Amino acid sequence: MSFQLRKSAINGNGFPGVLAIPSIDPQGNLGAGSTVYGQPIVGLWDDPAQKLTFMRVMTPTDPTTLQVYTGYLMRPQPGSGQPVTLAGAFEAFQGTGAVAQRSVFGWYAQPRIA
Repeated sequence: MSFQLRKSAINGNGFPGVLAIPSIDPQGNLGAGSTVYGQPIVGLWDDPAQKLTFMRVMTPTDPTTLQVYTGYLMRPQPGSGQPVTLAGAFEAFQGTGAVAQRSVFGWYAQPRIA
């Protein structure tokens, strides 16, 4: 993966937090210890499509608390001064406050500046 997400600032539907992906194996699986908002995630990086898909596991025994995120890498034009950004949408379920009329929300992540 050419874009490292080790620790990125994430904003999901207005909620700021940290997206941490310490490693990605050659098959595109997110490494152990990957988290979002301090909770474990499992997912895949599709390098040719520059697409990240992951599932946030809030309460492992309650499937209504899962959230499924999909985002695409956007590289800025050289010299634009804009950061590299992952952006997309996530689908939430009843256990995370979603309702039938609103279950899909936007999110984006950008590398943290040390």
